[in-house]
Amino acid sequence: PEGLIDPADLLDGHAQGGEVALVAGAAVLLRSGQAHQAELAHRYFTESLAVYRRLGDRLAEAAGLGNLAVLALRGCDYQGAHPYLTEALALFRQIGDLRSETITRNNLGVIAHQLGNEREAEQHFAQALRLAEQTADQQSQREAHSLLGHLLSDQARCDDARTHYAAALTLA
Repeated sequence: PEGLIDPADLLDGHAQGGEVALVAGAAVLLRSGQAHQAELAHRYFTESLAVYRRLGDRLAEAAGLGNLAVLALRGCDYQGAHPYLTEALALFRQIGDLRSETITRNNLGVIAHQLGNEREAEQHFAQALRLAEQTADQQSQREAHSLLGHLLSDQARCDDARTHYAAALTLA
């Protein structure tokens, strides 16, 4: 599309941090666009991810992997999103970004739940809740409680689900 920077123009070994931000910004604009733009958004995300890796920016790399996962999730490609989030989780853990680890664990839990892996989903949500409590992140606590409530409700564990829903409401 007119007005967007083509990341291929930046991949000649001269990319600077500002240029990387522009590439990522272009991809973010595409991510919220129409379905026919998904392929172009994927290309921008993939190419900007290569730049982040070349620059050694692990935080940007993890965020880029998260962007690819979000794009896959928008297409209901849960299996496609999983490896991106798993790799991002490892990077967030290495750099000690607990907030991003919390969000990524919640997203991995959603994927596991959608794929029928309820035990794995519960583990991710419970770990996300522990991290959110550790960092006093009320938004992530609310999210983890709500996701646990949905999972437990689907398992007909209604009393446990109500406990988590109530906790989420108190944090609202």
